Amino acid sequence: MRAILRVRRKSGKGERRIELTEGVLRVGRAEDNDLVISGAEVSRYHLRIEYAGGVWEAVDLGSRNGTYVNERRIHRKVLMRGDKICVGGWELLFETEGSVGDDTCYDVMSVGEGVLAKEGSRQDADADAWERLVQINRALTEELDPKRLLKTIMQKVLEVVSAERAFLLLREGGELRTYLSRTFDGETVRRADLKVSHSIAKTVMETNEPVLSVNAQEDSRFRDAMSVHGLGLKSILCVPLRLEGRPIGVLYVDNRFEKGAFGERELRFLELFADQAALAVRNARLFEESRKKQQQLQEALAKIEELNRRLQKALARREADLREARHTLATHAHSLKHDFSAIITRSPKMLEALYVVDKVIESDVPVLIEGESGTGKELVARAIHNNSPRRRGRFVAVNCSAIPPQLLESEFFGYVRGAFTGAEKEKEGLFERANGGTLFLDEVGDMPLQLQAKLLRVLEEKRVRRLGSTDERYVDVRVISATNKDLLRLVAEGHFREDLFYRLNVVSVRLPPLRERQEDIPLLVERILEEIAARTAREKKRISRDALDVLLRYDWPGNVRELRNEMERAAALADECIEVEHLSERIVAAVMEKVQDKDVAALRARLEAKKGVGLARIRQEIVGAVEKAAIEAVLQEVGWKKSAAARRLGISRPTLDAKIARYGIRPPQR
Repeated sequence: MRAILRVRRKSGKGERRIELTEGVLRVGRAEDNDLVISGAEVSRYHLRIEYAGGVWEAVDLGSRNGTYVNERRIHRKVLMRGDKICVGGWELLFETEGSVGDDTCYDVMSVGEGVLAKEGSRQDADADAWERLVQINRALTEELDPKRLLKTIMQKVLEVVSAERAFLLLREGGELRTYLSRTFDGETVRRADLKVSHSIAKTVMETNEPVLSVNAQEDSRFRDAMSVHGLGLKSILCVPLRLEGRPIGVLYVDNRFEKGAFGERELRFLELFADQAALAVRNARLFEESRKKQQQLQEALAKIEELNRRLQKALARREADLREARHTLATHAHSLKHDFSAIITRSPKMLEALYVVDKVIESDVPVLIEGESGTGKELVARAIHNNSPRRRGRFVAVNCSAIPPQLLESEFFGYVRGAFTGAEKEKEGLFERANGGTLFLDEVGDMPLQLQAKLLRVLEEKRVRRLGSTDERYVDVRVISATNKDLLRLVAEGHFREDLFYRLNVVSVRLPPLRERQEDIPLLVERILEEIAARTAREKKRISRDALDVLLRYDWPGNVRELRNEMERAAALADECIEVEHLSERIVAAVMEKVQDKDVAALRARLEAKKGVGLARIRQEIVGAVEKAAIEAVLQEVGWKKSAAARRLGISRPTLDAKIARYGIRPPQR
């Protein structure tokens, strides 16, 4: 009996019709079915529709999620005209010959014509996966609860790769622990740590590479893995979660009932989902850390609210600054395509430099980073590498001024055994080590002229020859260079090759010194203190308003590196809060000399009369006088426009108003 099967998604999109004439129609996700339909709820071999004894029947093939006819789950059922068969997100409408109209042109094929739209099915599946990835990207900006966001990501992973279970494992205290688990039907896996193969997860963490197994029971790599055999695992796919190129955990999916459930397509999509999960993990940690600190702060305020009034005001000012910073970063983040989270800034000058970097990351063009020592040139170079297509290759950094001239050539190009006295075995050079990755040449202006010529040859020909060898080796390296010198001046003086300069300076980026991005100092101080606390396993030190004001007034000739050293020193000297007395004498003295007016002169006169006054009191008076003079000077420059003055001083408007009231500053009488 001739019949027609109308195949469409439950959403009603993309309907097709199949003519059923005789034999058996096999339906499922596997490529060798007669009718291939995609979807996580569809089993590889889901059901068959067969003609026997004068009737058509639907027979479930032991599918995991079942076959439904007219919304009732069936094992075998005789089909009648108008029956609706539901398989995952698909509807198969059964019609007999008499119910099929003849006035419409259909895309009809018989069972014998083979697989229906196999390529279209793959495209549908890929479209579903990309749609879910877009949904996760949208959720990253909309979902405030990171744990809920991670659960959403896990559910999308299960749907895209058709896995039975998914696990998110994170490294905590040197060990991998299950942070989240999910079954296909949205439930949490009970005793999840005992249901996952930790040996496979550890392998992925150690190698920073994914593991894909079509049948783990017969996979020679896991012959000795008791967890694989004890849990009866078959299809396994595990990928690393990376932050700044380093693994922080793994995303692990499996299927205990089907072999070959995962392939290269699933691996590709799972790696994309893992990138999103890594961001969510970082947000979850920051969210939890922020929540704990907020709770501790509230408890402290409840106990010592009156005595801690000054600290409360300082915190309010700090939070206002951080909110302003977050707003600035959020505003600019939409125009940056890549991840620069390792670079702490809200400075327009620094963000302008990052915009240039953001545009050239995907290409292989050489980049020259200019800036004073300590401005973060290597940090920017690493950001270029970690966001580029070469991120899986090595990032090799070398300081050209730190290598003795007689060793430069052997370090860059390597040598063979016996090339010179002491060369007892072969050694690869920096170019070979960076093959497929990035070579960062720091302080390139200090490179000798003789080596500059050989470097130019390698950049042009992409071949190196080890010392003592006649064989040339091909190298594929992106070169990023950095300098704190004026290379054009060195070219004019004959100390740097002009042709090499133009080869390295295809794109140049200037990083501003810290004195030109003072608005970043509070953010950098907070980050450095957090890192010190994490490294020493102690409570994070606070910094007083007066101490921070001194840091904001200092010129920082050593830039961020000098700021970090100063905070390391101050944190070691302070108990709970860093005060002015914990700062270096040279910094306080430099700030005192910076502002010369009658207030400072009067203060010096008072200090001369206070030989026995404690150093802390003296410093506080110095800071107060300097701060008052600085605020008055800026207010006069901007015509007493407080918002403009606050921006110039690198503080918020409420903080400026508080200081004006504190020091009794008033506009001049007209």
